[in-house]
Amino acid sequence: MKKHYSLVHADKIMAILKKEMRGIKSVKDNASIEVWANCREQGYCIKVNSPDYKTDIAICFAQQRSSDAIVVIAGPSREFDNQTNQPSDKVWGDNRRHFSVDIEAAKFIARKIMMVVEPVATVIMES
Repeated sequence: MKKHYSLVHADKIMAILKKEMRGIKSVKDNASIEVWANCREQGYCIKVNSPDYKTDIAICFAQQRSSDAIVVIAGPSREFDNQTNQPSDKVWGDNRRHFSVDIEAAKFIARKIMMVVEPVATVIMES
């Protein structure tokens, strides 16, 4: 069987994330992978719980249906539907990013995850 076209990039990004974030306990303990489907786009949604549960985020990604670009939508978890992981119109409009390279999308997603689970370490890494 053949995978849906939008899962090809999503699988590559997920493989990069798993490799790069392997062994980071705070990620393993606080991030979970779910599915995301937006009509013709299918991919993954990573839910990340913050230590204080005040800055939880969701990050959904897939190949965009109208191009080869990778679409990444990130925002507060409360702005995503609990059953479908579909972002609110505000998050879709304000927090959608496009990437042409899998590794760039993976780096962006990894930074978002680390900003939630290890905010102090992220600030030090970016300095």
